[in-house]
Amino acid sequence: MKILLLVLSFTLCACAAMEEEYRAQMCNREAAYEKGVNDANEQKPMDSRFASMCAPDLQRGIRQSYQEGFEKTQNQAIIEGGEDGIRVKIPGMDIRMGNKGGKGWVCEVKPFTEKFTGFGVTRARPALDAQKLCELKHHSMHCDEPECKEDR
Repeated sequence: MKILLLVLSFTLCACAAMEEEYRAQMCNREAAYEKGVNDANEQKPMDSRFASMCAPDLQRGIRQSYQEGFEKTQNQAIIEGGEDGIRVKIPGMDIRMGNKGGKGWVCEVKPFTEKFTGFGVTRARPALDAQKLCELKHHSMHCDEPECKEDR
């Protein structure tokens, strides 16, 4: 019985310490605003219970800051670019365009001494682009089949 009481008292102390740490970190307007921004960016629903562990006299201001951060971010489009392509996040949509894995295709058409080049994620698009560029300047009979290779 004593061991059970000892384990129970340690558990309650740990929970109280965790609550105090949460209050110290999250029960201020800056942290609440940041939490609202993060929740909106992650497309989570607005957390109406966010300030429930904070002191009652602070809860209203903390909820307002959270809501401001959430609503301001929720109505913005986020555009990210990198080696894998472009990602556009609009409220309710997540659009990814580009080259996953960093691979692509390069196709060339070489009539006479000139070179026309197309680039793309799939083979078809750069081949067509190179062919069309060549045909803008030369008759199609001079624009041979594009030579394509994978580009990394």
